[in-house]
Amino acid sequence: MRPHGIALALLVLLAVGVVPVHAVERHWVGPGLFWHKDGNWDPAGVPTASDRASFDVTANSTVLLSQNATVGELLLLNSNSLITQGLGLSAVTAIFVEASSRLVIGNSTVTSGDFIHIRNNGEVQISNGVME
Repeated sequence: MRPHGIALALLVLLAVGVVPVHAVERHWVGPGLFWHKDGNWDPAGVPTASDRASFDVTANSTVLLSQNATVGELLLLNSNSLITQGLGLSAVTAIFVEASSRLVIGNSTVTSGDFIHIRNNGEVQISNGVME
């Protein structure tokens, strides 16, 4: 293989390495209250371990985790609240709590594989729970 062919192949491999691992970005659109209803997400379907669960379309929603959940990444924006109350939530990569949103952890464990990012008036409330 010629030197420029090797360089091109390496460039392609590097580019593939920075492609997000999330299969689908699912946006909360409600109008329901419960996380595990397919119709509350766009595209329809509850987020899975390879998806990004994004609360960025609607504002001021309160969402209840209705069973344990694992997502690829969680993004809370626009003054939305997610309440875990007794159920576990895991993010494979990261959790972002921003723009006056709240993550309320009650009697449950919330874990993030890489980091939990809280900024721009984002808030995490923990009551008899654990954040890892």
